[in-house]
Amino acid sequence: MKRRSINADEQDVHSRWRRYLTSFRRAGAASKVKRRIRRRERREGKHGTRRAQQEG
Repeated sequence: MKRRSINADEQDVHSRWRRYLTSFRRAGAASKVKRRIRRRERREGKHGTRRAQQEG
């Protein structure tokens, strides 16, 4: 499943260009963006399962 990017940071952190971009040179910068992506995916998954349980 392809990850849906909301902004440019999320798109850049999953690309190979991450090593050349200056915004991800700080320690933990890429991890912070990845954590935000995973948190959003979990929240959307929980919301989807709750909606499916209510329908069925």
